[in-house]
Amino acid sequence: MKKIILFFLCLTISSLAVWAQPDLPNVATLSQSGINILSWNSPYTSGVRAVTVERTSGSEVPYVEIGAVKDITRPSQYFTDANPLPGKNFYRVKLLFNSNLEWYSNEVLITVDSNLDYRKVVPTKDSIEKLVNELGVTTQIPTNNYQISTYVYTNPYNGNINIELNNALDIAYKIEFYDAQGKKVLEIPRVNDNLVVLDKRNFQHNGYYRFVVFKENKEFAEGTVAVY
Repeated sequence: MKKIILFFLCLTISSLAVWAQPDLPNVATLSQSGINILSWNSPYTSGVRAVTVERTSGSEVPYVEIGAVKDITRPSQYFTDANPLPGKNFYRVKLLFNSNLEWYSNEVLITVDSNLDYRKVVPTKDSIEKLVNELGVTTQIPTNNYQISTYVYTNPYNGNINIELNNALDIAYKIEFYDAQGKKVLEIPRVNDNLVVLDKRNFQHNGYYRFVVFKENKEFAEGTVAVY
């Protein structure tokens, strides 16, 4: 019985050697005004189910998925993190093949100055393209960049969501939050103060959530917040 077990163990080790992960092209990085950009060329444009980006703040903190590449059939790909953590941001790209095999890119580090104003404006499509071109990698610029708002935004120091509406005591504001599938996950029927801190535990899981602010029952503003 022991010989049989050892035989299958050796067979497994041999299989792992055959399917050892090849090195993926290095991920290039660029950061400007607290916006982190990752860019790479992937030779795997078929047989891939998903390409996602994961982030962590350090070796003792597990990686968390923060987004996905929409068009995985193009070899030139890129990802923009509009809500990086203050301090160290380690990133890696994960490829999930149709066979459920997972491969990872190299790990890259971008350090964000914690003194930056995190209520920033996402660069325009043209300015992102210019920044990415500086990396020397031609990429497709997506048309649905995350919208950062000065009314509802993530506090990078604790991950909670700040709601800042200067005249909320006099005007009726309502806010609705939606997940990546467009499902409403949270509603604040009336904002009752000029500055409200919304605990991140109100959300079901980490990720990006779209919100819509209504002023006197009319759509006033919308954007995206990151929950991590």
